[in-house]
Amino acid sequence: KEEIEKKKKRLRSSLKSIKTNPDAISSRIGKVLKYGKEHPYGEIQTIEDIDNLNSESCKEYYNCYFIPNISYMVIVGDINVNEAKILVKKYFSTWEARDIKKGTYEKPEKINGVRVTFVEKPGAVQSVISVIYPIKYKVGADNAHNVQVMSSIFGGAFSSYLNANLREDKAYTYGARGYVSPDKWVGSFRAGASVRNEVTDSSITEILYEMKRIRNEEVSKEDLNRIKNNLMGNFALSLEDPKTIARFALNIERFNLPKDYYQTYLSKLQEVDVSNVEEAANEFIHPDNCIILVVGNKDIAKTLRKFDSDGIIEYYDIDGNLQEREEIPLPEGLTAQDVINDYLMAITNKSSMDD
Repeated sequence: KEEIEKKKKRLRSSLKSIKTNPDAISSRIGKVLKYGKEHPYGEIQTIEDIDNLNSESCKEYYNCYFIPNISYMVIVGDINVNEAKILVKKYFSTWEARDIKKGTYEKPEKINGVRVTFVEKPGAVQSVISVIYPIKYKVGADNAHNVQVMSSIFGGAFSSYLNANLREDKAYTYGARGYVSPDKWVGSFRAGASVRNEVTDSSITEILYEMKRIRNEEVSKEDLNRIKNNLMGNFALSLEDPKTIARFALNIERFNLPKDYYQTYLSKLQEVDVSNVEEAANEFIHPDNCIILVVGNKDIAKTLRKFDSDGIIEYYDIDGNLQEREEIPLPEGLTAQDVINDYLMAITNKSSMDD
């Protein structure tokens, strides 16, 4: 019980520190928005969750999920198969298999239109911008190499469209990135950056522009070859690390990949052409159907309404709860001069009444 209480104290402290970290807030709320609180990927830890932890619930979890029939053991080193089998049998043969509890969950819904969501971070001098949505994209998909190249050109590499635009050209940020990420159950898209308050709306405009650009404009052969060479070089270097070999072996088993998946990686990467990149972009890059999440100073929220399909911003707290906040759209046809005239009329009338 003493150990449990120590752990709970650390968890409470960690959760409290999230309030001061806009990047952590963005990651936390992004999960809720992409997957929903009812999906395992959308679950976020709350104080109530921590308070409810006890030794019995930990034991129950351990007994349910720490079992050999859903486990993998990968061994990489100066050892042969027979030696490895002897050791595994010696130390794990008494580990009993058991049935596992399996849940069923609804797949996250596709985003329709553009939703602008906002989490207030008082006193923030920067905005953390994330453009996000779930996608149907599994590890080892037939077009995985095409998607990896496209994703790197768009936002994954230092020389990507996003970084070249927001960092090198506009100087809005120290770095902008975007990724199309596969998963066994449900993949995801994310593009974003941390930018100065005053360029928050301009940065979103540029992110959406680059999303449209990768879909509509043919990538240059120079960009294509540079990214492919970069990916191939990184892959070759990674093979020097035994942990990489272990991860590859595990991936083949976990995701039911072809046995030669990594042996043919370089040749398949080399085959990716301009048309493959265009196809991948049109399948996974959706600037007109996405969630725009901004964590920052509340004063910049009003500048984001123009991006939302229905003109209404959704406000959330750090626990992913929707906040009731009235969004009153501007009257149609209202101009800056109208506001000035109304203000002058109001103070003139007030002056007359005071007299």
